[in-house]
Amino acid sequence: PMKVNLAVLCFIFALVGGISHAQGKISVKVYTNVNEFTCECNENSFVYKDTFVDSVKMVKVLFPLVDFDCPKRLMEKDLQDLFKSEYYPYAKLTVTEVHTTGGKTSEITILLTLKNQSKQYRVTLQKETIKGKDYLKGEQEINLKDFNVDPPTKMLGLVKVRSNVTISFQIPEKEILASN
Repeated sequence: PMKVNLAVLCFIFALVGGISHAQGKISVKVYTNVNEFTCECNENSFVYKDTFVDSVKMVKVLFPLVDFDCPKRLMEKDLQDLFKSEYYPYAKLTVTEVHTTGGKTSEITILLTLKNQSKQYRVTLQKETIKGKDYLKGEQEINLKDFNVDPPTKMLGLVKVRSNVTISFQIPEKEILASN
């Protein structure tokens, strides 16, 4: 009986964990002269806001910088310091235009804001259904210097972060396309 109860308990935890596990995320892939690493923020931390400009509804997704998980705790602190999270607690992605191409791809124009600096990008998205929920996935390479961020160096200059990083996102389709 004890083995059966333990097996049932494990099954229930796996089932509940699978149901509540968020599939949405934003990732920042950082390249150095030594290696590369990725920091992620998952969907449970996303904040969605509607913005109106000239009576046009736009969707803004905010990503709390303190909720990014990096391979090492020190990297998380460095990320927060780099983007001055005490003054600018969120990275922001504003969907300013949606270009539906039909099928599994579409394009959006986004305004990415880091440290109160914004830059516009046009991103191709792929639609993917995960556990019955539709997500739009895309990625964009950005230059940190466009956001007045100087790539840091570590270990007395031996490790240098490159200024180009890749931002990947997987956001629920209903949130991105809420403006249409």
